This record gives sequence, structure tokens and C-alpha cells, in this order.
Amino acid sequence: MQVTQCSNALVQTYKLLLGDTMIDTQASIYTKVKASVVCGLANMIALYDFTLFAVLLPIIHQHFFMEDGNTSSLLIGYMGFAVSFLIAPFASIFWGYIGDKYGKGSLMRYSLLIMSIPSLVITLIPTYQEIGVFATITLISMRILQGISASAEVLGSKLYAFEISGEKFQGMASAIISGLGAFGVMIAMLMGMVISKSHDEQSWRTAFLIGSILFFLMFAFRYIKPSKPQTKSSSISLGSIISVLKSNTSDTMYAFVLSAVLGVLSYFLHSFMILFLIQQSKDPEYAYFIASQNLFITGCTAILTGIITSNFRINNALIMKIICSICAFTFIPAFYLIKIGAVDAVHIMLFYALMLGAFAAISSVEVVRSFTYEARCRGALFVNAFGVSFFGGLTPLTLMYVSSIDILYTGIVLTIFFISATSLIARRP
Repeated sequence: MQVTQCSNALVQTYKLLLGDTMIDTQASIYTKVKASVVCGLANMIALYDFTLFAVLLPIIHQHFFMEDGNTSSLLIGYMGFAVSFLIAPFASIFWGYIGDKYGKGSLMRYSLLIMSIPSLVITLIPTYQEIGVFATITLISMRILQGISASAEVLGSKLYAFEISGEKFQGMASAIISGLGAFGVMIAMLMGMVISKSHDEQSWRTAFLIGSILFFLMFAFRYIKPSKPQTKSSSISLGSIISVLKSNTSDTMYAFVLSAVLGVLSYFLHSFMILFLIQQSKDPEYAYFIASQNLFITGCTAILTGIITSNFRINNALIMKIICSICAFTFIPAFYLIKIGAVDAVHIMLFYALMLGAFAAISSVEVVRSFTYEARCRGALFVNAFGVSFFGGLTPLTLMYVSSIDILYTGIVLTIFFISATSLIARRP
């Protein structure tokens, strides 16, 4: 019922803002918007669960590691978090095979089911004091399983929506899913803030339970329906990813650069900047509140960008060149102003939250279109997972190191990256 009401509301909003110039019938509008909302909700829940682990780790690590050495136990927990990023590109090869061979609906359903299991297990798992090291092993294993699922779910939800909505609606579908995904991360951060204030030491289990229940409901009510691939599956194999990537090297590189930019911009804003605010003696609760606020702005900007680009048929590649160019030439001035105390880092975060929302809404469309329909899941999932995981995962660590030397170096490193990315994207005809 809630999905229907939400999709109906978006249908009316879409009609008021854009009219019916791109859609043939009322039924088709409803189907396309509903598919985007359902996939967006799945993406929102997935990113909620995926982010919740990192947000709550400072709270739950004491329940799953040895009591002595809190610092070392927290480090081990973050290593488990990092491993989930490292495994994502390898897992995406498997998911790409599933999507191209058995259909994108099957890809979505299986990834949803797998994502729901870790949250339920973490909810029920006994503590280290009760079962010893098995609690630690189980927790890290569940985090790795989340990473495996996320490698399919984040972009897989868009692939599924694109297949239903058609090419003309892809921009709007991507915007809705990106926006709801940002809201999922925001809710996880707000949940972490609430639990950190709670006097109940077991309240964190409720947060994981909520995510698991929502996943099971989406799976049980078959909001994501299985679909059959429209291509011959005989030529699809796990090893065929190599031929897919080699078939058009320039398109593959283009998609990889877009994924890398998305990863760097995302983890710069929502990982490094949170730590930076805390280093500036800001209260951690305040830092997470600012991050949540920026995620809300990112989500709204993503949806607004989808409306604008869909209505005016703006070239996506041109928009991304502009965004990367703006970032390339503003990072050094921005961090110089922070260094001399002329501007607060919070205002800088607001600006880049707008850039991230706009880029996230349209980059996924370009990544997907870089591959033929027959190889779309294998190519897009692997390139996206590798670009986001590798560059995004390294961003906080790299920036924390250079900022410890001089905060201006942070702007220099980011500037070099975005100038390089802009030059590569500019080669796109």
C-alpha cells in the first residue's frame, strides 16, 4: 500500500513537472514510476544496512571482540569493513553472470535475500562474552556477505528499473533510486545518533532487525519480480567478463572513470569530512548531523537533476564534464579558505553535496549505456564496483594522511584527481 501511494504521488508530481511528452499512456507512467520507487526503496534499505555497520561499529565492537584493547578491536572491525570493499569487484563478476544469464529481476531478488540475512544474524548473534571468538568471526563474515550483496544491489536496482522503464525514462529512474539511496545512508546515520544516546545496551540490535524485516517484506510480497533475459544464455559464462571489457575499451574506460569519480566524491564527503570535522574539535554528534543533512541535500539534488535532464534532454556527458571541472578548480581555493579560517568546512560540504547529487543521478545512466544490452550486467556491475570500491575506499585513508601534513594538500590531491578525470571524460564524443 505504501509503495502504491508513494508511486502515485510521484506520478502526479512527474506529470505536473514534465507533462506526458515522454510517456505514451497513463498505465506506462504508473509502471515506470512504480518500478523506480520499488527499486529505490530496495536501494535505500540496502544502503541503510550497509552503512549501519560502520556507523554502529564504535558501539557494537565491545560486544564482539575481546574486552581488553578496545582500540585494536575497533581496528579489526574496520578491517572487516574494508574487506567488504575489496571483495565487491570479485563478487560483481558473479552477479553480472546471474543478471545477464537469468535476468535482472533474478539478480535483484537474490541480492535482496542475501542482504537481509546478515542483518538478521547480527541481530541474533550472541556476544563475545557468551561464545568467544565465534562471535567475532560471525560478525566479520556477515559484513563480508553484506559487501557481496551490495556489489549487486546498488547498481543492480538501476539495471532492473532501466529494463522496465525504457531508455527515455532512465534519467528519471536513476535520479529516484540515487535520491532514495542517499536517504538510506542518512537514516542509518540518524539511527546511529539515536542509539548512541540510548541507555539500552542492546538497542543496536533493533536497528539491524528493522533493515532485515524490510528486506524480507520486499522479497515476500514479490515487489521485485523475476525476469527472463532477452538474450541467448549459451554464450554467457563467468569467464566472459574479460571479453566484455575488451569489446570496447574506450567505453569501458569511460564507465570506470565515472565510477571512480562517484566513489571519490562520495567518500570524500561522507567519510573523510566527518573525520575532519571531529579533528577540528567538533562534537561527533554534530559531525554526523551535518553529514545527514548533506545526504538529504544530495538525495533531493539527485531527484531534481533527473527531472531537469529528462525534461530538457540535456547531454549527460556535458553535465558531468561541467561538474568535474567545477570540482577540479574549487578544491584548492576551498581548502585554502578553510586553512586560514575564512570559511567553515560545513559550508564546503554543502557545496559538494550538491555536486554529488547531480553527478550520482546521471553517471549511472552513462555507465550502463557504455555496455551492450547482452553484456550490461557483467560490464556495468564490475566496472562500477571496481571504480567505487578502489578509489572510494582509498579516499578517506589518503586524504587523512595528506591532511595530517597540511590541510591544503587535501585540496591539491583532489584537484589532481579531478583534472585527470575531467580530461578523460572530455574525450567522450
